Amino acid sequence: MKTYSSDEFINSPLNVLPEIRKDFNLPKRVLIHDVTLRDGEQTPGVVFTSDDKMRIAIALDELGVSTIEAGMPIVSKEDMVTIKSLTKLGLKAKIACLCRAREDDIDMALKCDVDAIVTDTLANPRTIKAVFGWDEEKALERIRDVHAYAKDHGLETIFMPVDSIRADPAFIERAYKVCAQEAKVDGVVVTDTYGMALPQAEMLRIRQVRKWVGEGVKIALHIHNDFGLATANSIAAVCAGAEVIHTCVNNLGERAGNVALEEVAVALHLLLGVDTGIRLEKLHEVSKLVEKLSGIKVPPGKSIVGENIFTFESGLVVYMWKACKDAGFELGALPFMPHIVGREPTRFIIGKKSGATSIALKLREMGIRLDDEKLEELVALVKEESIRRKSTIKDEELKEMAYRLIP
Repeated sequence: MKTYSSDEFINSPLNVLPEIRKDFNLPKRVLIHDVTLRDGEQTPGVVFTSDDKMRIAIALDELGVSTIEAGMPIVSKEDMVTIKSLTKLGLKAKIACLCRAREDDIDMALKCDVDAIVTDTLANPRTIKAVFGWDEEKALERIRDVHAYAKDHGLETIFMPVDSIRADPAFIERAYKVCAQEAKVDGVVVTDTYGMALPQAEMLRIRQVRKWVGEGVKIALHIHNDFGLATANSIAAVCAGAEVIHTCVNNLGERAGNVALEEVAVALHLLLGVDTGIRLEKLHEVSKLVEKLSGIKVPPGKSIVGENIFTFESGLVVYMWKACKDAGFELGALPFMPHIVGREPTRFIIGKKSGATSIALKLREMGIRLDDEKLEELVALVKEESIRRKSTIKDEELKEMAYRLIP
């Protein structure tokens, strides 16, 4: 039985039990369709310049992303020029753009020389009636015709019905079938626009869509994180057979953001043993680039790329980490080894929660040794000062406090 464990990571034995995996339909490989340049820029307050997009696209390509969704040509002339420029970079990744389900949008995509289009298609009959005045039959006819138009013009065509997870089941089934069987699209997207399906429901919908569209049509998941379920649901979707996940670096995106590229890639690789083609060791580097160019700071507690995931303050945790490391088993105190995702080695900081072990270790790095009595005195001083400041103690400050105790 595969465990996907190594010297760098230890999986839970529960994750590989036959009774857990018996109903999985894992694809051999999951492709990452990244939407940072499009949905990521829809994060309120984020504006990427053309140069920003070039830098991010190159970084995503080097990371191993399969498709880069470069934007929407209709947003501005600059966006249209930028998308076309991205297609000329010679990247390994496909360049896609988002289009409304309209022929004139498809024509703009063709002028940009993109490889693929993703259609932003209304999926709720009531919304379609309110916006366009069409009944269901007219809506299905238009959906079929616009996707057939894109296919006839040589574009890889991906049908993405907005909020499909909440759409009328009978209508959305017909829409998927029309696109797959009549318009002959290359891929379809299960779109959980508000991130509200339970993981079990996500799996059911992926299996339903597979029956509706048949084999040979790729199934993707596009999901947001409004209920904090995006990563769990992405993993569930893959377990049910989804072959593509739409992601954003650093969880950027509308409202609570899209599912984070870094979370999906690491979870699939380490927990399921599924290849995504992503070079995990470059994740932190790409995260920092997007953080800088977007102006959106990554929360310290953010999984995978947050600063706190490999940073300790608690004396109890530092004591356990040191004991494990000294025994050659640092993984006993870590989720996985930091270098897997391009992180620096584990570090610890000094503050209110620090104990004698962590302060002694920090002093040893500075070449300072105190006897047990002075060390306990310093521990008390550190706690008092940290409480007074409501912050941690910098290394230079700790050194000064220690020197004051040396006769």
